Amino acid sequence: MIEIIREKGITKKILIDGVEQKNVTGYVLEEKADEINTIKITYVDRVKFKEE
Repeated sequence: MIEIIREKGITKKILIDGVEQKNVTGYVLEEKADEINTIKITYVDRVKFKEE
């Protein structure tokens, strides 16, 4: 189950099956009639490059 917690219209947390999603930069919620709603989440890249 997906839960989007908003405060004054601003998304504060996105929970998927009760687990808070970290490093989220954005999301698109697609709500379609007669279909299951889907969510596309964009995460911040967590890869760190070694400085040369």
